[in-house]
Amino acid sequence: MDSSLKCTPEKLYPFMIMSDTHQQLFKYESLQQKSIVHLWKFLLVDFITFEQNSVLIPDELQIEVDGRPFFSSSSAYVCFLSFLCHYHLNNGIQCHNSLCNLRTVISKHFLIADPDLIASAYDLLGVALQLLGDTESARQSFSQSVEFYQDPFDNPAEKRLLLLSEL
Repeated sequence: MDSSLKCTPEKLYPFMIMSDTHQQLFKYESLQQKSIVHLWKFLLVDFITFEQNSVLIPDELQIEVDGRPFFSSSSAYVCFLSFLCHYHLNNGIQCHNSLCNLRTVISKHFLIADPDLIASAYDLLGVALQLLGDTESARQSFSQSVEFYQDPFDNPAEKRLLLLSEL
């Protein structure tokens, strides 16, 4: 028996819920002949979660993890981290490009289908805009977040809006 036939998606990542696209990808004979390490490259992480008090959370997102886990779509979070790196390195053009990428990910709902993840992406955009000093755009972004996820105790955008109103 061919050992590649033993590489089923369930064995590659047992707790992942696979989309129809992923299921179809793994049916291609050319992929079935690849090693498990190569196949791992095809697994996408749709969202990420950090527990409260995680040392991996940037300082700029401390409000988001205040007493609760932080979750975000992976595509939005990658754009935000790119923005944050360029912001701290004073790379203006790259900072702007990362912000544009984040806006595109949000507007196209790129790998974001869940309303809670859309809200989280708007929250990240608001934090980025607030760092740049664009308070009005940040306020609009936080308001968008609240529209998608209206729990005042669980959406950090509510707290950020309150802090912005005090300015």
